[in-house]
Amino acid sequence: MDCRPSEPEYGGDRRSRCTGTPGCRHRTIIISIQPKGECKMKKLFVLIAMVILMQVVLVSCQTKAGTQPRHSATPVTVARIEARLLQRPIHATGIVAAPDEATLSFKTGGPLARIYVKEGQRVKKGTVLARLEEDELRAYAEQARAALEKAERDVRRVEALFADSAATLQQKQDSHTALLAARARYEAVQFNYKKAVLIAPYDGLILRRWKENGELVGPGVPVLTLGHTDVPSLIRVNLSDKDILRCQIGDSAHVTSDAFAGRVFRARVSRLAGSALPGSGLYGMELTLEDTNSRMLPGFVTRVTLYPSQKQKLALVPASAMTRLTDKQGTLFVMDENTKTVKKIDVTPAFITDHGVAVYPPAPVFTVVVRGAAYLSDGQTVQINEPLSNL
Repeated sequence: MDCRPSEPEYGGDRRSRCTGTPGCRHRTIIISIQPKGECKMKKLFVLIAMVILMQVVLVSCQTKAGTQPRHSATPVTVARIEARLLQRPIHATGIVAAPDEATLSFKTGGPLARIYVKEGQRVKKGTVLARLEEDELRAYAEQARAALEKAERDVRRVEALFADSAATLQQKQDSHTALLAARARYEAVQFNYKKAVLIAPYDGLILRRWKENGELVGPGVPVLTLGHTDVPSLIRVNLSDKDILRCQIGDSAHVTSDAFAGRVFRARVSRLAGSALPGSGLYGMELTLEDTNSRMLPGFVTRVTLYPSQKQKLALVPASAMTRLTDKQGTLFVMDENTKTVKKIDVTPAFITDHGVAVYPPAPVFTVVVRGAAYLSDGQTVQINEPLSNL
């Protein structure tokens, strides 16, 4: 028997497998035939998929090679800024001081008998403030008075002898010279005796008490400090060299203190230092309070805002317009009103106020984006969603 399979009636993939026991001459042949039509369908599906993929790639390349689609206009709020003369305030810290402060001391030294006043006490002119022990001074005064009386007697005796030709002219002149010296010593002792008492030279306030009862004080050693209260208090401020050049006598200032919460005192510049303070290099300034009843006590710490008369041409830009701000540079967007496109520019800030940021203007008049600047890029077209305002 012939075991070879016969050819199929149609073309296709032919596969054969023999079954049977080894050594058997008659085996069953199993033939698997795959029609040719099914192979053609698979090839067609692959071809269609490749065509679709090529079309997708071609469209993607054309999109990248062509122009990008235009972004829609971003809605923003703008304002027209005009440069004008502005005052740049100066912020500093000041100390309240009495306009006239007198450091009282004794001309001669000695034990301090008593101090009659305390710190913070108000005194009237002529009030006795302190006194030295007078026993030693009284003894000096008696000694000087006795020497003066002796000199007067010597002059009278020599005058009588000279009249009787019993004394020479030189003896007469020497007696008169001794009398003058004794009188001068007596007057000096009397003056020192009177200066053993400290008396208030004017109405004022005891600012400081340097000594206590019973202490031994020397000539010129401070005992009390008296401040004048009949004139307005002063505010002493120290400024840098750049700030002192901007100030002039008569410039206005606002003064605040924690002791008077919510109250603002007006003041004027009354004195400018001509040289720097040793060690610090700062320049002193004095402000006079316009309110004479301010009750500002010497030593109060104050915050001072000076308004120099010198002005600068600056532009006040809202803080919301600044996309970036440092002490040396700021960034904002300006708009071309004709093309409605924005441009990113850098500006130099001068100072910051409650109403905005004062910058050196890029132009006398310019339009700036005050809202929506955070979402813009350079050269982008914008849409104004609010009427244009002037600042």
